[in-house]
Amino acid sequence: MDTCKSGDQQQRNDLEVLEIFNSLIAQTVKSGELICSRRIKRILGDDIVDDLRARKDTNESKVNFILESILHSDDSDKWDSLIEALTNVDFVFVPKIYLKEYNPEVIPRLRKLVQALNNEEVEPEKLSKVLKDNGVLLEVDVQNIGTECYNRGNKAGLIVLIDRVINSSSSNWYQELTRSLYEVGLERAAKDLESNSSKKSPDAVNAADDISTDNHWRKLIVKLFRKQIVQKVTPSDLLGNIGTLFSPEEKREIRNIEDESPQRAMEKVLDLLDNKEIPGKWQAFKRALVDAGLIWLNEFIEGNFTISAEAEQWENAINLFECKLSNNIKPREILPWLSQEKLINDIDKQAILQIDTQKGEILAAYRLLSCLSKRQPNSWYPKFMEILYINKHEELVFEVDSDMFKEIQKTYGHNPSDVRLKTSIPECTVVESKGTESNANESDVKQNYVSVSENYRKSTNNLSCPKEKHEDSMDELQDSIMSSLMSFDENNLRSRDETSEKNVFSTESAKPQVVDKDMSLSSDLGEREPNSILFEQINRDLAIAVSETPEEIQHNILQMPYDEVESDSDSDSDDEEIPKKVLNLREYQKELSEPAKDGKNCLIVAPTGCGKTHVIMDIIQDHNSKMSRKGLIVKVAVLVEQQALAEQQAERCKEYLQPLRVKLITGEIHREEKLPKPLSSWLKRRDILVITSALLDNSLKSGDIKIEDFTMLVFDECHHAKDKHSYARVMHYYMDRKFDHNFQRERLPKVIGLTASVGVGKSNKIPGAKNHIKATMSNLDAVELVTVKKNRLELSEHVVVPDKGIIVAPARQKDHFGKTLVKLMESTEKHIFTTPHAKMFDGKDSILKAPTEKGSDAYTQWISRLRRETAQIKEEARRYITTWRSYLNVYNQALIIYEDARVKDATNYLEDKMDYLNEGIIKNEIDDTMKRLYDITKPMFVACIDDKSYENPKLKELKTVIFKMLREKRDSRIIVFIKTRDLADAMVNWMRETDGLDRLKPHKFVGAQAAGAKGGMTKKDQTEILKLFKDGNRQIVCATSVAEEGLDIPTCNLVIRYDHVTNETAMIQSRGRGRAEGCQFIIIASEKRKTAEKEEINEIREEIMKEAIEEIQSDIKDNKEEFVEELEEIQRLAKKKRDKDAASEKGCSDNKELELRCEKCNHYICMSTDIRKIQDAHHAVVNDEIRKQVTVIKSNSKRIDYLITINAGKVKCINCGNGLGHVINFSGAQFPVLKIDNFYVTDTTGKNSYYKKWKSVPFKPAALSDDDLESRLQGSQYVDI
Repeated sequence: MDTCKSGDQQQRNDLEVLEIFNSLIAQTVKSGELICSRRIKRILGDDIVDDLRARKDTNESKVNFILESILHSDDSDKWDSLIEALTNVDFVFVPKIYLKEYNPEVIPRLRKLVQALNNEEVEPEKLSKVLKDNGVLLEVDVQNIGTECYNRGNKAGLIVLIDRVINSSSSNWYQELTRSLYEVGLERAAKDLESNSSKKSPDAVNAADDISTDNHWRKLIVKLFRKQIVQKVTPSDLLGNIGTLFSPEEKREIRNIEDESPQRAMEKVLDLLDNKEIPGKWQAFKRALVDAGLIWLNEFIEGNFTISAEAEQWENAINLFECKLSNNIKPREILPWLSQEKLINDIDKQAILQIDTQKGEILAAYRLLSCLSKRQPNSWYPKFMEILYINKHEELVFEVDSDMFKEIQKTYGHNPSDVRLKTSIPECTVVESKGTESNANESDVKQNYVSVSENYRKSTNNLSCPKEKHEDSMDELQDSIMSSLMSFDENNLRSRDETSEKNVFSTESAKPQVVDKDMSLSSDLGEREPNSILFEQINRDLAIAVSETPEEIQHNILQMPYDEVESDSDSDSDDEEIPKKVLNLREYQKELSEPAKDGKNCLIVAPTGCGKTHVIMDIIQDHNSKMSRKGLIVKVAVLVEQQALAEQQAERCKEYLQPLRVKLITGEIHREEKLPKPLSSWLKRRDILVITSALLDNSLKSGDIKIEDFTMLVFDECHHAKDKHSYARVMHYYMDRKFDHNFQRERLPKVIGLTASVGVGKSNKIPGAKNHIKATMSNLDAVELVTVKKNRLELSEHVVVPDKGIIVAPARQKDHFGKTLVKLMESTEKHIFTTPHAKMFDGKDSILKAPTEKGSDAYTQWISRLRRETAQIKEEARRYITTWRSYLNVYNQALIIYEDARVKDATNYLEDKMDYLNEGIIKNEIDDTMKRLYDITKPMFVACIDDKSYENPKLKELKTVIFKMLREKRDSRIIVFIKTRDLADAMVNWMRETDGLDRLKPHKFVGAQAAGAKGGMTKKDQTEILKLFKDGNRQIVCATSVAEEGLDIPTCNLVIRYDHVTNETAMIQSRGRGRAEGCQFIIIASEKRKTAEKEEINEIREEIMKEAIEEIQSDIKDNKEEFVEELEEIQRLAKKKRDKDAASEKGCSDNKELELRCEKCNHYICMSTDIRKIQDAHHAVVNDEIRKQVTVIKSNSKRIDYLITINAGKVKCINCGNGLGHVINFSGAQFPVLKIDNFYVTDTTGKNSYYKKWKSVPFKPAALSDDDLESRLQGSQYVDI
């Protein structure tokens, strides 16, 4: 008999059954089939997957490695993941065998069966029929074996055959199997089984024996309590008492490992001991625990000791601040106290002192911290905090645990130094540690600690020099730089190479410094501080670099106000068996679904966290029921924006909508799993498609499917259904049919839209908000606007509304970095007016006038507008303006990062971008000028990095908010919403380098539209990070707006918007990510950006939206026909405009020939007809003539899947060196892939146009054909991989 696995039984079956069947499985499945599973890849990790793909090993060895890795994984879902992977590649019965628990008595025979049959050429179907005739198998067994043979081959069928034989009801199945093997000619295997049956199995004998006492302790120590033993015991504690059990070589190995990791060393001890045939070894181990003073652990194993609930929280606190504690405490100072309180024993003490002497204080402190909870698990923490407090580490105690700090302060007051050790405890002899600094200045440092009675505040000044002197030197540095900027003369550019160093550092002998990638400072620059003198010197040098602007150019330009620029916001496996869930709706959910179930198109507005997904499931269930009664088949499309949301919705559909067949389809899954390209093929085979809207839009556009092929369309987060969004484009096909007089409207699908915030469209008044909502309803053809009315009380009981707070952070103490960067931007802006190129804009000179506020949205929009305007000016001027604009863009982004992150992050960004802008370019005068201007200011940027006066107060507030939540709930989930991808990287870097925050394993969650080199993520990465976040393997995520909508994270209890607010919809959506009880929604704001005021406007707009919804609902109730007519009129006008626009663009044909020219220098690169689309994602050039127009620089390639390797080389313009794209390897052939935002598209009249995205270009590249691929395979490579 077999049973389902659970608990310890499952662990044993992991070790037994998987090991037994490994050899057969490895012959039936390909390694590529396993690692194509997203869940298997998650268990293995990207590095192992890449390594497997690169290996030249046999498939069998790769599969064995994968199975062993899964077996030893700590992933709780590893069995489900393996079973899903096997099921997805057409195994039917083999996956179920892994769910079985075999009788221990048959395990030896099972192993012998596999060994005997593994290397034989068995024909399972033939053998199964003989076994059926001999009474061992049933007809259904024969059919199952045949099915598996047909699907996956004879070895797979053999696994099923062995399983069915082992579980046969025949009492003499072993003998009958042997006889059957003879009958089918497998004599050698039959003889092997006969020889085995004549011997008595040792396993069978042992199974009948009673479990000895030592084996009992082995189970407790090795299996049940191994984790606690590894965490709390170090081998040094035990080897003195059980050392005779190990050889000298083994003990030497254990001690060497212990120096690196006590936990790994203890694992080694247990493994070695478990493999030794020594009677009573585990009882000796148990006695050694007692002798080592770990009596509590011995009692814990016996079940006579309980660890307090607070113990885990104490360890969390130490882990959170491990780095800070280790860098601040001095082990030799507190060891006597720890010994006195018996928190450590002599062995611990000697080990710590030895590490202190040999390796330094910090490593000794790490070892000390690891010992603290070993001896007194229920009382060590308060004692340790008291010892720190007494030894004048009040700041540490306050930061680690402010509540404990207050309690200790009550006990010891403000003079903890009065407390002394007991005289009976000898103090440690202080020996100067190797590799540590002298304590000569220790008394000076201690005098700077704040009084514990005052508000906690860190000193930000250099303790070795007075504050006034520090500020003066900072001012000197700033004055120095400003002087250099003012004295930089355009006419003397060529001589600057020899004189600039003297100008910048005229008052000192220090030399300019080259900054390494890690921003570490040379010894020379270490003497320079970011002060006003340096700032003024930079200011003067920048001024000289830009000579006075000619009056005839300045006139009508500098005095013209900058007009606000409108934003160029170009809207930027499945058949597994899942247990069915019963859908139980609350009353308010039934109220929301009722109008849709009455057959009406609806726009449903309900708060986040109320269970709108359940409402969708109910509507689809009802739709299916009504269609079935008519004898019709449902075809439902559930449309989402992101893959993470798509997977979430698909999972719910599979759970609640059985037996309807559900298919998840996104662009990335479509490519990765090699699905049939036509969407129509899946529409025929499935009832429900959960699909990203862009993919459906493409299929409708190509004519693969028609809108009437669906019976229902469901739009999740439907407030996006406007403008050129793919939701709106899908509905355009609907509208075309609706207003087609030859089409029956009854054939149109039902339309359901759901959102938490329909928005008000920037309106501050109810009439404008109503017009916006009506437009959204008309776009979705919704005649009902549905909200909860009757059951509001019940709704309020189930929807968690986060507590909201706004924290306004002060400005930085000093701002030399920001002032210098702004001055650099102003000097760069001014420089363009010293050249004749400013006259090239033909009456549009105002475009060169930059906004006053740097680092703002207006400035970012101005740069974008400038890029478009540059398209029409002459070649020489265009290159000049493009370089000028590129530098300003970098400075603007660096300033944004500086405002929100650290000086270090902004400086690193500047250095990286300077490298990028100058890599491989063919320099001319403007390149040299821009680089020299930057080099003037660089000393200030570098000098500010390690100065604490430039710490960002917003980061301090953010850290405080996070730590406060963590103290309340250690397993908190936190989302921090930030503005840009670059800032997301900076914030994650800061968290990973901040003690306490690094323990939360921070990670970014950003959009999939940008390339990885630009900070984007793949949709697969998004899904993976989201799962890790839900499971608690990542506790904090820094996210852009991509995470604002729809993501269901029930455990998220803190949402922070970091000095960035947009509109009321984003506010409502991001607030809704907090789903846990007691969650908080915090906005960290700055006075400069007026974030708090903007958020208040959003709150007002939210109330306006609610009032507008109520008025519209009242209008519908009073006169529905008139309201529907109004919506149809809006639809007619919108369609009329679309048709007019389409007619004007009719000249754009698929094969229209246009030129693609380098955006920077206007050099010809290729024709539009040379472009092909690879996997509907990569725009590649197939014409080898491009080799004459570009150069290729080898770069670090990245393998995406078995077909594609990206970033094999950087493609650059041969004329100017501007980056144009990268090289990919597809199916063995190399292609240059272009990024359209690096080009101007030129028509036959010579007009240049700029496009941010490929989807906007006025031509349609064809898909890569087999002939194109073959042609490239015959051609030479662009780069060696």
